Amino acid sequence: VFVIACFVSLSMGTSMGTIAALAPIATSISERTGILMPICIAAVVCGAMFGDNLSMISDTTIAATRTQGCAMRDKFKENFLLVLPAAILTLLLFLVLTWNIPAPADTESYPFYFWRVIPYLVVLIGALCGLNVFLILISGTGLALAIGIADGGIAPSEVFSVIGSGMEGMFEITVISLLVAAIVGLVRQNGGIDFLISLIHRRIHTSRGAEL
Repeated sequence: VFVIACFVSLSMGTSMGTIAALAPIATSISERTGILMPICIAAVVCGAMFGDNLSMISDTTIAATRTQGCAMRDKFKENFLLVLPAAILTLLLFLVLTWNIPAPADTESYPFYFWRVIPYLVVLIGALCGLNVFLILISGTGLALAIGIADGGIAPSEVFSVIGSGMEGMFEITVISLLVAAIVGLVRQNGGIDFLISLIHRRIHTSRGAEL
């Protein structure tokens, strides 16, 4: 459950959406395996947070990189180093807690369609290569629509409504991004950033102090 939540959140770009989507599955797993419900739900939450931290299409990732002027791959590298130790410890803890619990005998298998994953791979690889974020997202959106229409999951008449639904989900973070960028610009223009740096420099005497 933890690993699945990681990949789902990584591809969806939303921790809350991943939790909402996988919580019912975690509940079912708990009922059929005997694993405590809090452990199953915790696995979903932990995996969702880990994946969202590394997702290239996360709204907060896009807002952070665009307003601060840094590359998405640089943010990915820094976040990866920060969250990987916690993810490894979390995975080991879940393995210890569920080691002797047998899998249910009546498991079902479901088909897997690789082409549905292609848009996510394009976005992930493009972001890691340092391509323009808007170009990557437009390409991913176009591929997702094309595959959805070809696969029968999206009717041609629903294309604009699907795009509209996606834009509605990004509205709040877009407004926040604009406000943050504007406020930071005003602070920088009026010398606020220079003042903070000067204030911090006066209290730093060693490299360890700078890190702290």
